Amino acid sequence: MFRRKKRRGKFIAICFSLLLLGFIYGYVTNDTETPIKPNPNKGVIAETPKNNPEESQNHNNSKDPVETMPNQEDDLNLNLNVEETVNNNLVTEETKLIFKTYYEKSRDTLTKEEKVPIVLIGEPLRSLQDYVSSHYIGWSIRGISEDFIELYRVKETLSPNYYIVKEKDGFIAIFQIDDSGNNILIDQTEIPIFGLGDIDQQKLKDGIPVKNLESVHQILEDYSS
Repeated sequence: MFRRKKRRGKFIAICFSLLLLGFIYGYVTNDTETPIKPNPNKGVIAETPKNNPEESQNHNNSKDPVETMPNQEDDLNLNLNVEETVNNNLVTEETKLIFKTYYEKSRDTLTKEEKVPIVLIGEPLRSLQDYVSSHYIGWSIRGISEDFIELYRVKETLSPNYYIVKEKDGFIAIFQIDDSGNNILIDQTEIPIFGLGDIDQQKLKDGIPVKNLESVHQILEDYSS
């Protein structure tokens, strides 16, 4: 009986010791510093390492030139190529003047070609460039070679390809756009506008632009029926 009590006391003492050791171990490990994981729902602020002043200065000084240098080199090479072209090549009988006009209201481009003046044949392209700059005010040179010189301009009008169906003296009339953007009367119909709705009358007073005569005839048919 005594031995059983003695063994039971030893067993309890051992269990108590193990429990105490486990408590101490847990306390020590929990107290150890652990890395803090960033919350994925919040912005993560990356740690910024300390910069070497010399490295930082060199980086700042080299940023802008690296970004802008390619454009500067491209512009320089383009200018050099143009200078070389106009100085080392001659105007020939095959050299053409190409005129391109972009019309903003109709959003289309018309292209025309002409021969260069005879007096410039055999002259350096520089002479042709100077001639164009002085005779074609409002045009910009977009390209030049011994084969052609391309001129470009933008106009805030409809292109000459367009027609305008518009009211004139109470009747529907047809106008055509000339090269200067003016409305030229080409037909006065006998279709009155007083019988039309307010919206249609306002459209005709403002003018309805159309690209071809087929569209013009369709509009006249709609308003005359």
